[in-house]
Amino acid sequence: MAGEKILIVDDNPDTVTILSAILRKGGYTTIIARDGEEALRKTEETRPALILLDLMMPKMDGLQVCERIRDNPALRKTIIFFLTARGDSASKSRAIALEAKEYIIKPFTPREILEKVQYHLSLSDPPLFFPSFTFLIGLLGRLVHLGSWMRLCSVRRRFRPKHPSLRI
Repeated sequence: MAGEKILIVDDNPDTVTILSAILRKGGYTTIIARDGEEALRKTEETRPALILLDLMMPKMDGLQVCERIRDNPALRKTIIFFLTARGDSASKSRAIALEAKEYIIKPFTPREILEKVQYHLSLSDPPLFFPSFTFLIGLLGRLVHLGSWMRLCSVRRRFRPKHPSLRI
């Protein structure tokens, strides 16, 4: 929803300028923090609807900031996106464990940022887990397999021989 407050947390002034311009153009109010400590303070003061959080920052990294926000019951439901140059699986796994809604690897496109922000802010009660497309395809495959197995069992029951000596 346009007009919502979004906290941008990044130590790189160029990234902050770009993100701020993208979000302001989308109708959002932006708040800036340059490090983890400032991010925690501004989160408490302004209660943003969404936080764009860099992973690698001075004083306190993004994962530590996210952990502290999740530990605060008043801020627990704040939507958090990680914006980072790190694409390693350990960082992604930890971000997911901390209930981050998005893990965006730099460089990003303005459209990508705006679409994801709009989508997550449009949800009235955002889900804790956003399944990936691959996960959904795998789940669909398992359901199809289960359905085939269930049909096979029902066919076997219908054509079961009446005489016990003919059963396998």
